[in-house]
Amino acid sequence: MLITKPGIYPNLSNEDYHKSEGLSNSKMSLLLPPSCPANFRYHEDNVAHKDTDAFNLGTAVHTACFEPLEFTKRFFMVQEIPKRNSNLGKAAHEGMLKQAGSKMILDKDEFKIVQDMTNAVTGHQVWKNLMAKVNKENSPTFIEHSLAWVDEEHNVLLRSRPDFYTNDLIIDLKTTKDSTIHAFSRAVAEYAYHRQAALACAGLKALTGRDYTNVILFVVDKNPPHFARCYVLNQSAIMQGVVEYKKAAEIYAECIRTQEWPGYPEVVEDLDIPNYAYRTFDNE
Repeated sequence: MLITKPGIYPNLSNEDYHKSEGLSNSKMSLLLPPSCPANFRYHEDNVAHKDTDAFNLGTAVHTACFEPLEFTKRFFMVQEIPKRNSNLGKAAHEGMLKQAGSKMILDKDEFKIVQDMTNAVTGHQVWKNLMAKVNKENSPTFIEHSLAWVDEEHNVLLRSRPDFYTNDLIIDLKTTKDSTIHAFSRAVAEYAYHRQAALACAGLKALTGRDYTNVILFVVDKNPPHFARCYVLNQSAIMQGVVEYKKAAEIYAECIRTQEWPGYPEVVEDLDIPNYAYRTFDNE
């Protein structure tokens, strides 16, 4: 099943979500500077979405935090993954794959990391308070529902897949190398998490009619001791996300209209070094 029209898709796999029509946050990064529409077109035509080991780790932590009862249905734990440098190892590896079926495989070290990261998140006081509030109010919860709606200004189908939302709250869980506020603010800009949040708010508004202003990010370090932090994206960051996704929709609509996907300008361009690279050596 793929997204072909506006709606809320509660049972769409992540793989089918990425195969579906419409512009998502990651696709927008290929359209907008410093990328270009030609790069977007190349990836659409030639590059299939593929889950990485980092993605699998993130998925495992997401499942353990948001859907703990589903964990053993989706993941297969082994003591260690057999090495395929001998016939015996190859046979053991094939046997493991057969036994795991469609489940993602985690060895004991990966499983320990997932456990520790999950405990850091679910043990965070804000997480406990929020989940207690949701349970007390008996609020409906929606986990990884795929959203598709039309941006009316540019008549472009847009997509979003928030991790978790209720009738008035959106929560996204991020795994990161560095959860400190300055480092993670750079990660927000680099991976366009602010635009991702803006898309989730816009999609839920279009599909439910409800206004969403609270986008909470729970952030957990991939490396020990796996500190967890809770951040709320401020409205100026979300509005910047709106500006960006509107521009991406505009570029996409124009490319579709003209059937032209421009690359980088074929001119001589000035090149400078970053400001931080300028040094006086006065104090060195």
